[in-house]
Amino acid sequence: MHNGFRSKLPLLLTFCLFTSFLPASGSVLCPAVASDEYYKVARNYGRDGRRGTDGRSGRDGGSGENQNIFVNGSPVNLDLSGKDGEDGEDGEHGDQPDCGYQPGRVSHDINAPNGGSGGNGGKGGDGGNGGSLTVYYNNLTDLRNVSVRATGGEGGRGGRGGKGTEGCKCHRRRWEVKTCKGTPGSPDYKCTEKVYRCSDGNDGRDGSDGSDGRQGRLGTLSIVNSKEALAADTPTVQLAISELTNKQFNLSKNKWNQRMGAASLLAPGSAIADDYREFEQRL
Repeated sequence: MHNGFRSKLPLLLTFCLFTSFLPASGSVLCPAVASDEYYKVARNYGRDGRRGTDGRSGRDGGSGENQNIFVNGSPVNLDLSGKDGEDGEDGEHGDQPDCGYQPGRVSHDINAPNGGSGGNGGKGGDGGNGGSLTVYYNNLTDLRNVSVRATGGEGGRGGRGGKGTEGCKCHRRRWEVKTCKGTPGSPDYKCTEKVYRCSDGNDGRDGSDGSDGRQGRLGTLSIVNSKEALAADTPTVQLAISELTNKQFNLSKNKWNQRMGAASLLAPGSAIADDYREFEQRL
């Protein structure tokens, strides 16, 4: 908190006493009662430590390349792996407070400066996903000559949070101030002594560590028993109503079956998601 009051003002209560029978004048007795400490407030001195800057988040890793290949039994070696995410940056440490000089016997409470909090560490970047592979074949056994590495990238490590700094300590924690009113020697002369205090500054909070990035997903395999590349799906078409009369429109969609055991179709040591798609027909 900078240059603000940290103590709450005591509540000022006003009690109004209404008589059972109001006089003709309608007068009301409303004595006001206020706490003697109403104006006793705490003030800051020096300068609080500034908060450290948060660390920058790491960039996400790029996904692996998507490829279509036609196999004929010749060896094929592909690396479709995703890239690793970057590490997040560390947060900066909090700034030291300027403790300055504690005021002397002032007639109010005071607070020493607070320490600066540390910045939060940046999040680690997510790893990129492995690329997808579509294989066209005549003989399914030819896929055994295809070696594929389509692993996801590693997530980056989160940055560490910065350290907070200590708050300032009071040199004098308690003192009394004597206040006199009236003329010395006269009956109205009266002196009172009030106690005031200094509170130590709060220590700055340590910044939180950034979370690690997510591991990228494995790439996927699709197989097609054909020598020709599949045409793209055309499941919908947008037309004006006037074009719908007495016309035929061709819509299409490739139908796939979901299978398990992709690694068993490829060369030993291949790294790819276990579930794969097998083309069935074009609708």
